[in-house]
Amino acid sequence: MATIRPGRPEDRPLFWRATMETVWRDIPPGEKASLSWDAFERHFRERVTPVLDFEGTELLVAEEGGRAVGYVLLGVIGSFYSPENHAFVYDLWVEEAARGRGVGRQLLDAAFARARERGFWKVKLEVSAANERARRLYEAAGFQEERLILGKSLR
Repeated sequence: MATIRPGRPEDRPLFWRATMETVWRDIPPGEKASLSWDAFERHFRERVTPVLDFEGTELLVAEEGGRAVGYVLLGVIGSFYSPENHAFVYDLWVEEAARGRGVGRQLLDAAFARARERGFWKVKLEVSAANERARRLYEAAGFQEERLILGKSLR
């Protein structure tokens, strides 16, 4: 069983490495074909840094034996459809060697607890349609489809 703790500044390199690898893997092949890693990294860091630095964003880290093995990035998101804000799981990552041992679920449960403490009544997230393992985890934790984002290439 992992220990969950608040993120610290020294966790940022792990976050950047893991989140960029995960997002890069999940970019649809048609979009990735015309995108270099360098262009992706510059753009991604530019977009994510303000979210990471926002006072309403929290990084929770899972440790085993004093070593970080996963994290969840919890923040706030608004909606076009409601004046209420919701908690939002921006990213959840567990290192390969720690997968299948409940670390992801522990991180989600910790995020749910923090969201409740902060007064939120709902947590949302986005997941790649191709990431079946993550989708199973989220469904087992009670997430349900609310909207679908569809894409059509014009190339």
